[in-house]
Amino acid sequence: MKLALAMLAGLLTYGQAWEGNEAVIQARIRGGGSPDQGKCTAEVEVDGVAEVALHGSEGRIRTISGQPATWRRLDCTGPLPTNFADFRFRGVDGRGRQTLLNDPRTNRGIAVVRIEDPQGGREGYTFDVEWRAGADWNTGGRSGNWRRGREEPGWESSASTLRAAIRGGGGDRGKCTAEVEVDGVAEVGIRGDTGEIRTVSGQPATWRRLECTGPLPANPSDFRFRGIDGRGRQELVGDPRTNRGLAIVRIEDPQGGREGYTFDLEWRSGSAWPAGSGSGWGTGSGGWGTAPGSGWGSGSGTGWGGGGWGSGWGDTFSYRGSGSGMFSPEAGAGYDLRGVFLTMDRRSGDVQMRFDSRLGTDVLQLRGRIERISGDVVEARLYEGVNRGDAAQVDARARIQMRDANRVRAIQIDGMARGQRFRVQYAE
Repeated sequence: MKLALAMLAGLLTYGQAWEGNEAVIQARIRGGGSPDQGKCTAEVEVDGVAEVALHGSEGRIRTISGQPATWRRLDCTGPLPTNFADFRFRGVDGRGRQTLLNDPRTNRGIAVVRIEDPQGGREGYTFDVEWRAGADWNTGGRSGNWRRGREEPGWESSASTLRAAIRGGGGDRGKCTAEVEVDGVAEVGIRGDTGEIRTVSGQPATWRRLECTGPLPANPSDFRFRGIDGRGRQELVGDPRTNRGLAIVRIEDPQGGREGYTFDLEWRSGSAWPAGSGSGWGTGSGGWGTAPGSGWGSGSGTGWGGGGWGSGWGDTFSYRGSGSGMFSPEAGAGYDLRGVFLTMDRRSGDVQMRFDSRLGTDVLQLRGRIERISGDVVEARLYEGVNRGDAAQVDARARIQMRDANRVRAIQIDGMARGQRFRVQYAE
C-alpha cells in the first residue's frame, strides 16, 4: 500500500505530488475476469475539475478546482496489471468532458482520467477501463529491469546487452542499424549507445550487430523507425521522444527456427543522454509517460524551421473553434468532426490537437512535434493518439493552415496507427 501511494505521488500529473483535496478508494473485486483481461467501472461526483487515477486495485481522486470530488464506487473484475497488451478507456455518463490523460501502458501501470464539469453543482460521472495483459518493460526478474542507469553494472534479466559500434557521421542527424536473430517474440531496446534484447517467448534472441553514427539522443526533435529485413513483424512500441530516450522495437517471428531481423532508427537534433544518469527509464510523468516538465515529451531545443508565425502571436498558440471534417480509416467506419482544440508551443515544438464529433468531445486526440513553419503553414510529425478511448502510437504528418486573428483555416493529417492508414480532413 505504501509503495503504491509513493508511486502515485511521484508519477502522476506533471511530476507534482498529489496533495490537498483527494480521496482514495479500494476497488470491490467482483470477479468475472481472467488473468489475461479485465474491466473496471469508476463512478465519481465532480463539481469543477478533477483527475482520477487507477493503479492496481486502488483508485484516487485529486480535485484540481471546485468542490472536493468524491467516490461513488470502483468495481473491477480484478486489479489493473502493470503490463498491458491492450488498454481502452470509455466515458459512459456525465454532462462534461472526460479525457484519458495517462495511458497505463506508458505510465508504469497508472491510468489517469481528467474530468471537467462545466456547470455549477455536483454531477455524477462514470467511465470504464478495459485491458488485456501483456509484456512489461518495468518489472524485475525474468522480464528484466529497464529502469537501471546506463552505466549501472549487472542488468539482471534474461536480456542480451550490446554496446554500439560508433561509425561516425556526427552532425545534428544520426542513425542506428540493428541486426538480431529471433525465434519467437523479442523486444529490442536502444538508449544512448547501448542496446538490449529481451526475449518474450521462444528461444533466446541474440545480437548480430548494432552500428550507430552516434548515441541516440534523449530528446530527438524528429525520429523514424524502419524495418529492413525479416519474415515476421517489426513494430515500434516505444518512441524515445515520449519514453525518456528509450526506443523499443517488438519483433514477432511467426515460424519455427531462427530468423535474422534488421531495422534502422534515424533521428534529428536533441542532446545526447548524460553518462551515468541514475534516473528511471520510462518513469516520467506529465501524461503518457513523458519526462517531468517536458510538456508531452518535448526537448530543450527543437531545431525545426523558421519563418512565419511572426504577426505578434508570440511563442504559444491556442485555438478552439468549430468547423467540419472527417476522420477516415482505411478499413471500418469513420466519423464526422465538428470542432477542434489546438495548442502549439514555438519554443518546445509541441503540438496537441483534440477533435470533437457527434460521438462526443475529444473523440480524437493527437500529439507530436512541429517540424517546419513556413508563412502561416505549420507542418508537424504526430506520434501518439487516442481514438475513441483507444490509445496507440501513430506515425503521421499534419499540415496546419492558419490565418489572421489567430484562427485555424484547415488541418490535413495522413498517417498510420495499429498498421492501418487513416486520414483527417478538417476546415473551419
